Amino acid sequence: MKFNIFSIIAILFRRVKTDIPLIFTCGLLFYYLFKNEIDMLNSFAENELLPHITNDLPAESLVTDPSILGKETPTISDNYNVHEDESKNPSSLDVTDDTSDFNKPDLMNYEVLQEKNRFFPILQNNIDTSDAFNTLSISPSKKISSFKDLNRRLKNLLVDHFTWKSTYKYIQDDYPSMQAKKFSDNGFAISKKQDEIKDIFIETFNLYSKIVNSEIIDEINPISKTKNNNGNGFGRSLIGSLDMFYLLNMEEELEPMLSKLVEDNTLKSEKNLMNTNENFITIISSLISGYELSNEKEESLLPLIKNFAKIALKAYDTPTNGLPISNYPFKSLIQNRFPFRQTSIFDVSGNILELIKLSALTKENVYISTGMNVFNKMLVSAVGTFNLEYVFPTVVDPSGCQLIKRTQDHKSVPNSKGFMKSIFNGNYVNCLQRSTIIPINDEYNFDYDINKQEDEYIDLINDDGNVNYLFSFLKSYHLMNGNNDFVELRDYFENAFNFINKFMFYKPLLPSTMKEKYDDLDFVFFTPLYVKKGGLHVEKHTQEILIKQSLKFKAQHCQLGGVFLYASKLLKNETYMDVGKQLINGCTILPEIVGLDVIPASVTFDKCLNTKNCYTFDPQEKLNSLKDRTIFDDVYINGNDENYFKVHDNSNKKRDFIVEDSEDKVDEKSQMLSEMYKKQEQSKIKVPYKKQFMLTTSKIALQHKQFLSEKATWLNEKYPFYINSMDTSFLMRPEFVESLFYAYRITGDSKYRDIASDSFEKMMTHVRQVHNRHIAISAIKDLFTDKELDSLPYYWFTRTLKYYYLIFSDISTYSLDDYIFNGDGHIFKKNYEILTK
Repeated sequence: MKFNIFSIIAILFRRVKTDIPLIFTCGLLFYYLFKNEIDMLNSFAENELLPHITNDLPAESLVTDPSILGKETPTISDNYNVHEDESKNPSSLDVTDDTSDFNKPDLMNYEVLQEKNRFFPILQNNIDTSDAFNTLSISPSKKISSFKDLNRRLKNLLVDHFTWKSTYKYIQDDYPSMQAKKFSDNGFAISKKQDEIKDIFIETFNLYSKIVNSEIIDEINPISKTKNNNGNGFGRSLIGSLDMFYLLNMEEELEPMLSKLVEDNTLKSEKNLMNTNENFITIISSLISGYELSNEKEESLLPLIKNFAKIALKAYDTPTNGLPISNYPFKSLIQNRFPFRQTSIFDVSGNILELIKLSALTKENVYISTGMNVFNKMLVSAVGTFNLEYVFPTVVDPSGCQLIKRTQDHKSVPNSKGFMKSIFNGNYVNCLQRSTIIPINDEYNFDYDINKQEDEYIDLINDDGNVNYLFSFLKSYHLMNGNNDFVELRDYFENAFNFINKFMFYKPLLPSTMKEKYDDLDFVFFTPLYVKKGGLHVEKHTQEILIKQSLKFKAQHCQLGGVFLYASKLLKNETYMDVGKQLINGCTILPEIVGLDVIPASVTFDKCLNTKNCYTFDPQEKLNSLKDRTIFDDVYINGNDENYFKVHDNSNKKRDFIVEDSEDKVDEKSQMLSEMYKKQEQSKIKVPYKKQFMLTTSKIALQHKQFLSEKATWLNEKYPFYINSMDTSFLMRPEFVESLFYAYRITGDSKYRDIASDSFEKMMTHVRQVHNRHIAISAIKDLFTDKELDSLPYYWFTRTLKYYYLIFSDISTYSLDDYIFNGDGHIFKKNYEILTK
């Protein structure tokens, strides 16, 4: 019997045809089941993450032995804009993995670290490159030869924190006008001054171009004619000058520079570590400014802006918080990182305005979402986290990864999310996820010691003078046309002002010889603060907060006059106007008070305690207090007194204020927390206490000072006895003329032009000197001797000369109603349409 193969197939098909739908359905089910598992694993691999956050963690997996505290962590350098006296960093944790695993990976091996970092982010105290693990983790890859090769994929950033809306361009018809309606000199340009400033710009820029000789160099040393690549290596003097060429009507001279910039559609740098602030505030902002000031004709700049912004945004692509890494190793393959545990608040807050502007330009949500996420993290951290509200210490912990004590109940830690396995100092650790910015000596830290609290140093502006987060909030609010979605930016400034006005202004104690000249002039100086906790008074239900005014006024602080004038118009508040004018008055007379022509880098005075008469300095009284050392006594007053900081005070107290209530007196021995507070710490009783602010002045400037008794003068110092310290260098800083520019445009008073003209002439007398038979412009090391400093800072081009030129320009030139100047002086167009009712 023959079998036909086709008949067999037909018979089999008839038998199973009823089961085909079932077989097909099961096949699809199994296919998509396994495909889903594969997709999940691929997703984890692509995002370099594993689902490793847990709400509960066995106690034995936490660090338990205090002996693992390793070497002392080096303090953050001045390059990170951190004050040298603010605090001594706590010891870093030399954490080890307690598991007895023979196959424990060697995380000091680069290949192993690279593999494990795909799943476990790195936590670091700072970027100290003398540390072996830090050096290993930032080592650049040979696979990355240029910025074109950098990975632009974002793993953690979300675009749904905030959404760009087309309605942000509308303003109400009652929106405040930033510029004055009338100008006492009619507001016309002063061409002679403009031409003089333009000539100086061309002279110094040509010198820069000649020295760098087509290389990409950040700055130059004009006297030795050498190069100084002290930034991110993109040539910040060159790129930062882009908008100045438009301002000076030198578009033709721009062509070679623009051709060089857009070559290969990328920027070039040999650097691996990139400062995030410089990337956004200086480089990207200058490109945006050049693009907009060309009326968007330079179309080649827009792809360059978008390309570089996506690369720079990687610094914000961090686990937990989405806060930035201040100095990011872009060319390292090890990129899964937390922000540093010790980071300048100015590095955290520096780019909010620029990120919002990028979304306005590109209409991409990721930038405004990232910027507003930073602001929201600052907002939720501003109250109840630090000793003062709304003003941050200069060094904070934004990592979102906290190493806590074994005995600490992690569920009681506020704003925490559970634990994450991470890599710290070449070892595995489990850190608690925190959704806020916290103090570097937070009470929940593993290495927190209640008896070793350091002062928190608080300032409002960084050493570069290009980051002031309060000013950034105001400008962002103005850029967004006062839209209700951004009202918290405005509210934040108003809340911060309450503390600033109370604790951060002072008047100096001056000799009687100055009374006739300055007695009728209202002026104040700004002072940073040192802050820490004091005693806890359970019976009064109060927690003392000890505040020391440093009394060190820096040239950068002159920007604050412009800040408060800006706020007075934008927020319609005359109090801010009065404060701004008084700060500018202080900067105007400061050179004469200290016996110079221009504003020195910094100066520290004695504080005037009787503000009705601040011209009572007695050299003999000061000499006696130095001899018996009573001048170093810290006597605190109750800072909660509402009448204390009014301009006129009836007090007749000497040196420091004396506390009338002896129960509230705080001497040196009681500065640490009381025993009762220690017991509260140990028992973890969390009771809200009312803060009682206790105020005095810092004596740091007087430490180790030598004096001549017979003459009542300082030994080996050129400045007078009523000044406690002075840095007599002159770094060509822009902050004073920046404030004068805002003052003139906002008030319409031509006296600010006169002050600018006088300060410009005096500045040029110092900085332009003959060196080796050649005239060169450079910074000054000592204003008393005019000894030169071989430096020409990049901000000479981007801010100093720009604001001098602008104050003498016609008032219609880049009106404050139509344009916004970022922290580095770059000009953003403010797009708006009036919404009529």
